[in-house]
Amino acid sequence: MKTGIIKVCLVILIILSFAWIIIMVYANVNLHNDHEQNDPDYSIVPLTDLTIEKPIINLGDVPKDTVIHADFVIRNIGTNNLYITGIDPDCICTDYKISKEIVTPGEQTVIELLVDTRNKFGNNTINVVFKANTERDLYILKLNFNVNTEKEGADSVLLIKNPIVDIGEIKKNELYDFSVTLINNSANKIFLFDILTSCSCIKVTMERQIIPEYGTTELHISYLGDHVGVFSKTVGVVHSASKKPLTFRVTGTVI
Repeated sequence: MKTGIIKVCLVILIILSFAWIIIMVYANVNLHNDHEQNDPDYSIVPLTDLTIEKPIINLGDVPKDTVIHADFVIRNIGTNNLYITGIDPDCICTDYKISKEIVTPGEQTVIELLVDTRNKFGNNTINVVFKANTERDLYILKLNFNVNTEKEGADSVLLIKNPIVDIGEIKKNELYDFSVTLINNSANKIFLFDILTSCSCIKVTMERQIIPEYGTTELHISYLGDHVGVFSKTVGVVHSASKKPLTFRVTGTVI
C-alpha cells in the first residue's frame, strides 16, 4: 500500500516538474521577444518617405543615478505605409519604446529612449540607428546630455596629451587597440585608483598605478565597434591628486 502511494507521488512530482519547465521556457521566450522585430521584405514593400522632427536632442544637464527620457517624433510624409524596424541603441544603458512600428501616410510614431545615467559622468552622446522602407536605408538619432556629478572634469596636475582621441573608421565588431599617455605635472607621486568608462564597449588597463614625480604612464585601451554609426565615449581616471577625475573622449565611426 505504501509503495503504491509513493509511486503515485513520484508520478505527480514528475508531471509538476515538466509543467514548471514548460512554463519557464515559455516565459523566457516571451522575455527575449520583447524587442524582437520582424523586418518586412523591403524588396517587395513599396517605398515611402519620412521626416524626423528632431534627429538630435540635447537635454543639457541631467542628474546622475536616474533614468532620463527623450521622444523622437517620426512622421510618414509618403503615400505608402512606413515600417520602422531594426532599432539599435549603441549602449546597453539605453532601452526604447516605439508607439507603433507601422505608420500610415500622414501619421506619426514616437521612439522613446530611456537612458540609465548610473556610472555615467560628464558629456555623453547616445546614438540609435533604425531602418525604414525609404530610399535611405538607415537613420541615426542622437541624444546628448551632461551628467552632473562632483566627480567630473580635469585638473592641471594629471595631464593627457590628447583629450580627444579620434580613432577614425573601424569595421563593425572589430576590436581596436590603442594607448594614451598620462603625465604627472607635479613634484609628488600620483596614485591611480580607478578607471571609469561611459560604455562597456571600452576596456582599459593601466601600465602602472603609481606615476612618479614628473613621470608618465600608459593606458592601454580596447574599443569594440559593436554598433554602426558615429560614436563618442568618455573615459575618466580617478586619482589621488584631485577629487575630480581626469576625463578624455574617444571618438570615431563604425562602418
